[in-house]
Amino acid sequence: MKNFKKAMFAFSSATLLLAQPATAALDLDTFCAVKDTAIYFGNGIDTTEISAKVNLVGMQLDLRSKMDEDEYKKIEFGLSYNSTSTVIGDLLESAIQSLGRDIGDFWRMLAHYVPMPNVLRDGYLQGAALLDEIALVDVQDRNRHVSAYKDKLLQGKKVIVVAHSQGNFFVNQEYTALTSEEQRGFGIVSAANPDTRVVNGGPYTTIAEDKVIEAIRLFKVRSGLPAPLIVNVPTTGFELPDNILGHSFQLAYLWDNTASKEKLLRDIMNTRRDMVQPTPLVIPGIITATLTWGSQPDVDLHAFEPNRSHVFYAARTGLSGTLDRDVTTGFGAEHYVVPCEKLEAGTYNIGVNYFSGSGPEIATVLVQAGLSAFPYTLFLPNAVGAVGNDSPKHVASVKVTGNKEEGFKLEIIP
Repeated sequence: MKNFKKAMFAFSSATLLLAQPATAALDLDTFCAVKDTAIYFGNGIDTTEISAKVNLVGMQLDLRSKMDEDEYKKIEFGLSYNSTSTVIGDLLESAIQSLGRDIGDFWRMLAHYVPMPNVLRDGYLQGAALLDEIALVDVQDRNRHVSAYKDKLLQGKKVIVVAHSQGNFFVNQEYTALTSEEQRGFGIVSAANPDTRVVNGGPYTTIAEDKVIEAIRLFKVRSGLPAPLIVNVPTTGFELPDNILGHSFQLAYLWDNTASKEKLLRDIMNTRRDMVQPTPLVIPGIITATLTWGSQPDVDLHAFEPNRSHVFYAARTGLSGTLDRDVTTGFGAEHYVVPCEKLEAGTYNIGVNYFSGSGPEIATVLVQAGLSAFPYTLFLPNAVGAVGNDSPKHVASVKVTGNKEEGFKLEIIP
C-alpha cells in the first residue's frame, strides 16, 4: 500500500509538471539557488514521457527521504527521455543497440520466444537478413542528452544518469561522446541493465526476480553472444504484486523495504560523493544557449536581446546577457547566458553564423529558458565569414513576459 501511495503521488506530481504550460510563472529564488549536481533519469523501452516522469519524481522522493536537506537542495533533476514508441519498435531499437549489425538475431529471438502464427514466424525469419544490412540507431535522443550534459558540466556541475533497462544502451553511447575531461564529472548508476557493461565501471543493480533480463541472458547464452551483467541482488525480499516481470523501475527496483532500493539509493549518493567536481567554465543562468559543432574551425553563437544589444564574439557583453565562452578551434562549446538578476521582459533571438571552414558543418544549439530546454540541429552548407554576423541563421526565440515581483514567464519559440 505504501508503494502504491508513493506511485500515485509521483504520478500526480509528474502529471502536474508535464501539464504545466511552458509560460507558467517561474519562482526565480528557487530556480536560481546554487546547485552542484544534476541527476537525470534515463528510461527504458515502451515508456511514455509521463511514465518516465513518474519514475523520476519517485526517485526524487526516495532520495529526499535519505539525504540531508541542505545536501538535497544542491541537486537539480532532469529527464533524459528516450522517445521510443511501440513495444515491437522498442524491442527492435534495443536489439540494434545491443547486437549491432547482426539485427537479424532480434527477429530470430522473436520467432523463438514469442508465440505467433507460423506465417508470421516465417515472415520474421525471412526479414532477418534484410534487416542485418539496414539497421541504424536513431541518434536524435543521444545528441539531445549529450548537449544537456555538456551544458551542466560547463557550469561546473556533476552529472549523474540513473539508467533503467534500455536507457543503459543510450547512456553507454552518450558517455563516449564526452571528452575525457568531461567524463571525470559524469557518473552512471545502472538498473536492470540488458547490456554487458556499465561503460565507465559505475555501479549496477540487477535483481534475481527480473524475468526480462533473465530471458535476454538465456537467449544470448544459447546464441553464443555476450550476456548481460550477472544478478547482484539475489533476492529483493518481496513477492511481485502487480509487476510479474520484475523489471519495473518503481514497482520492482525501488519497491519499499527491499535490498534493491537501498542499493540503488546508496549507489546514487556514493557516486555523487566520490565524483570530481568539474571546474566551472561558464555562468549558470535563467536563459542559456550552448553551441557545439564538428571539426570545422569556427561557428559563432549570436544573441539579440530585447534591449537591442547584439551579443557575439566582437561584443561579448550585452545589457542583460554575456557570451562567456567563445571557441575558435572546432567542436565548441560556445555559451551565451542571461543571469537571473539581469533577466528582462521581451524577446531574445538566438542564431549562429558559420564563420570559417572548408566544408559543410552541422551545429547543435541547446536553448534553455527556465525549466524548458530544446536542442536544435542546423545544417550549415558553407562558411560565410564576417558577412554573416549581421544576419546569422535563426535558431530559436525566447519570449519573456512578467516581472520579478509577480514572476517571469518564459517560452521557447522555434
